[in-house]
Amino acid sequence: MDFNQKYQETLDELKLKFLEVLLRNGPALQDEFIAFVNSETGSDEGFAYDSFLKTIVETQEFYKTLFESVDLENPDWDNYVQSGTGRYVEEWEAYQMASEQEFDSIFEQFMTDATKTLIAQRPDKLLSVCVGIFIAAETANIDDPVSSFYDVNEYLLQQHQSIFRLIVEKAQRHLLSDKMINAAIALFFRYCNETFTSTNDFIRNFEPLLLSLAEKQADTQPLIGLMQQYNINAVHLPQFTMFLYKKSGNDALWLQQAIKLYKGSKEVAEDLLKFYFQSDQQAFVATARELFPDDNNHWARFLKNYITAQLDEDLFVQVYTELIKYERNIENYQRVKHLLGKTAYDSLINQLQHDQPFIAQIYADDGRYDDIKDIVEKHGQRHNLDKLIAPVLEVYPAYCMGKIALMIEKTLAAERGRHVYEYIVLWLQLARQIPGQQTEAAFLITTTYNHKPNLPALKDEMRKAGLV
Repeated sequence: MDFNQKYQETLDELKLKFLEVLLRNGPALQDEFIAFVNSETGSDEGFAYDSFLKTIVETQEFYKTLFESVDLENPDWDNYVQSGTGRYVEEWEAYQMASEQEFDSIFEQFMTDATKTLIAQRPDKLLSVCVGIFIAAETANIDDPVSSFYDVNEYLLQQHQSIFRLIVEKAQRHLLSDKMINAAIALFFRYCNETFTSTNDFIRNFEPLLLSLAEKQADTQPLIGLMQQYNINAVHLPQFTMFLYKKSGNDALWLQQAIKLYKGSKEVAEDLLKFYFQSDQQAFVATARELFPDDNNHWARFLKNYITAQLDEDLFVQVYTELIKYERNIENYQRVKHLLGKTAYDSLINQLQHDQPFIAQIYADDGRYDDIKDIVEKHGQRHNLDKLIAPVLEVYPAYCMGKIALMIEKTLAAERGRHVYEYIVLWLQLARQIPGQQTEAAFLITTTYNHKPNLPALKDEMRKAGLV
């Protein structure tokens, strides 16, 4: 039985008893409970706008100072812990890793402080400190005389995004009051409105956190009103905007916004395509055709769950041709091959030239066995011989046996080493599978095992593989 079903079946009295036990035995939950009650009853009003700005500035200055205190030329070697991979580390890499560990400890300190704001029911403070450290990471002036980083600030911003994802996950697990969330987002929107122009996409860096806060709201209409009040451009918050309208229950407004935003957001575009697939398949095809050239690989992987030859044959061929090139799955080829004209077929084969084993699979599916032999002769090498001849083992058994024997002979005449012998074992195992060639395979195994000069490592590999 899953949680939701059990929860619905349980009496309120029993639910309250369980929650009271948790609260009585959990100091952290007690603090969160007090903060939640205060925020809901109005005894905790949160930040005024001046305080919101002050916290941003103080956070920015504090972490900017910490970032700039890291000396990339003389990192903290006393606390440096080398990666446990055991591999040799170049000197420049050690400098970089030591500096990264110092930066990471700063972000860990921030993570601890940010978590406290969640426990204290302060999404307003959470947003302000996240803005502050983002600006600190972006503007910190850090000298890098030993070139430890390609771009120090870019590294800090990447780390900010990593820690930000963890904060978002924590925010999703914490209970926050609607009133405090609305107040926090109002402060943030006002800050963005007064600090940046409408063309600046600074706000987009914070969309995941805004979305996680909005998901806790029973009524998203106030947040829609805040976007309008502070002239927040929906283009910079596409997923946030679409969530608000979807939860509002107004399908017409949701569709109106989706049509405005889908070109700038793959997530919105996917939702729009799903909507059209259910409600207007002509619009689905038209939109899919428009989007597909922008990122063939992405849209092929998405559209394969929806597109059919009956719906749009040309788009179906485009989607599956793209999947063939990137997934190397013969089933994708089988779905579309009857629709490929000679020009499209030749173009596909040409684009797959760097993967001769997969071309051999296609030729086998088409019955082009002589062409597979041609591939083996032109492109057969140690790393791919088994894959090239596998499709024709039953068609040309004698040829395959001869090719394996010749490859073993050439290899042993020129190369030594366990990695080489592993390939030889693989070929011998393949030789055993050739129909009607059991006697020849046994002879080849014996001859290879008794190779002169004696090769103990080869014999060992053959024994381990169960060949002798």
